[in-house]
Amino acid sequence: MRIVAALLMLFAALAPAQAQGDPDVALRARAAELPAILSGRADATTYFSPVFFSDVPMARFTAIARSLIDQNGPVLRIQKIVPEGNGIGTVQVGYERAVVTIRLVVERDPPYRVGGFLVTGSQARDDSLGKLLDDVKALPGSSAFAIAELGDGPPRWILQHNPDRQMAVGSAYKLYILGEIARQIAAGEHRWDEVARLGAASLPSGITQRWPKASPLTIHSLATLMISLSDNTATDTLLDIAGREKVGAYLRDTGHAAPDKALPILKTAEAFSLKMPANAALRDRWIKGDADQRARLLETAAADLVIERIDFAKLGSMPLHIDTVEWFASPADTTAVFDRLRKTAGPDALAILGVSPGVDALTAARFDYIGFKGGSEAGVISLNYLLRDKRGRWFAVTGAWNTARDVEGPRFNGLMVRALALVGR
Repeated sequence: MRIVAALLMLFAALAPAQAQGDPDVALRARAAELPAILSGRADATTYFSPVFFSDVPMARFTAIARSLIDQNGPVLRIQKIVPEGNGIGTVQVGYERAVVTIRLVVERDPPYRVGGFLVTGSQARDDSLGKLLDDVKALPGSSAFAIAELGDGPPRWILQHNPDRQMAVGSAYKLYILGEIARQIAAGEHRWDEVARLGAASLPSGITQRWPKASPLTIHSLATLMISLSDNTATDTLLDIAGREKVGAYLRDTGHAAPDKALPILKTAEAFSLKMPANAALRDRWIKGDADQRARLLETAAADLVIERIDFAKLGSMPLHIDTVEWFASPADTTAVFDRLRKTAGPDALAILGVSPGVDALTAARFDYIGFKGGSEAGVISLNYLLRDKRGRWFAVTGAWNTARDVEGPRFNGLMVRALALVGR
């Protein structure tokens, strides 16, 4: 699944090396020019690199800059610059009605033009939980959202919108695999440093799909790839190690409200294959079957549910069977698995969950800990955060949005960043 650890509004991928001189000085200089660039008072053609414009036409950048002003009022000033090293940094731009957070990447050579521009969210100056809830409810299609404080007892709900609605959540289901492998390690059935062989390749996201067959990896490495990069091949391998039935039992044990809809847990390669037109008959059996019948289908049709039978052109453009061939959970279900992980998974699992926090540096700085798992594909987005604030309180912020067409990733990401900002006050 396409992971959305930080959903981009605009981003031209660039890997900068050290700029000649101090890259943070170059970053600060370029950040200081942003108000004029975003307001149209300076020449953006000399501000951005040719690489940027090869991915993002000038007309598109101009339209989005205008949209930010339409939504938030005139650009006022730069409020904060946080260099992260190597010409990368986070910038807060003050508009009349909001503060917009942008991640910049500056080129390595003079004149240090901007090659990467990522809007990671915005925060209205008079934002509130009520306003956030209204904006979540305004999303077209189907949406569900919840904020909960986690303690010794059941979650204490702070904000809810369809918290029990079963949603397609994409790669967020990988939380259950992490939880079960952590349980097995605590029980002495496996070890984090145990070496396993990489299984059959799946499709991206991730990096291991092109690695040599049966590459040796520790369980810790597989889990880290699964969570931080949403690596699908590592995920399918780890599901085999943990055992599909045992992961399903863990899902049931966390209190998932609709296990018969969520089980058996599909490998990513199986899900991609079942969505293919050539597998329409198998898909029909999957949809009509109960959990036991679907489990038997996966065994008997294994030769047909492989990536070699996937038509790549069919994936990614429009939602495909997201109501039936997917991974399902509600915000209440995801909150429950976060609470279980927090209480029982141990420090290694929580560290893995925190490798990629899914937010910009300024948002992350509000908290002592952020664990994150998201998921997305055409028509599906799910963003989920386990948080510990500066006072030691734990929270879960979970949300999903499903539509009949592709979702507006930046819009949903902005809502979730607002939620974290409100929780982190």
